[in-house]
Amino acid sequence: MSATPTTAQVAEAYQRVARFTVNAKTIVVDPSSKAAGFLGEIVARDFLGYIETPGVNWNYDLISQDGARLEVKTKRTRHAPRPLFSCGVSTRSDHQRPDYYVFMFARYDLSELWFIGVVSFETFRKESQIVKEGESDGRGDPNWRASADQRYMTVQDVERLGVSL
Repeated sequence: MSATPTTAQVAEAYQRVARFTVNAKTIVVDPSSKAAGFLGEIVARDFLGYIETPGVNWNYDLISQDGARLEVKTKRTRHAPRPLFSCGVSTRSDHQRPDYYVFMFARYDLSELWFIGVVSFETFRKESQIVKEGESDGRGDPNWRASADQRYMTVQDVERLGVSL
């Protein structure tokens, strides 16, 4: 499912980038990359009607009324996601223990987002594969290389193993 973010949602994402850059210990080299991540969280929040937890903790992004914790992972793309594209979580995030991962893709210009699916933490850990920094996942785009060690599933795996919220 694709969505066109509103002007207000994009503005909110860039406002967060500005706040994050001021407060972060690391330098954000490409603000649009961080904006894509924040925009994914914002669109997921608005679509699902969940409560957002920005800056409250680093273990999840959204929480439902019944307490389910979701971590939103958004990856940038030049075109609509294909079945063998990777949905990944950096191993630097192994400390996180959300109940579910929400996987999304966003166009580089942030004009469109795709909601891929929701996978439970346990299923993702059990079914995902690990690709090392600089390596290809051997699927999807042959030019793609992991920017960090990460666990991943393909879009088709997420769609097959995903749950409804």
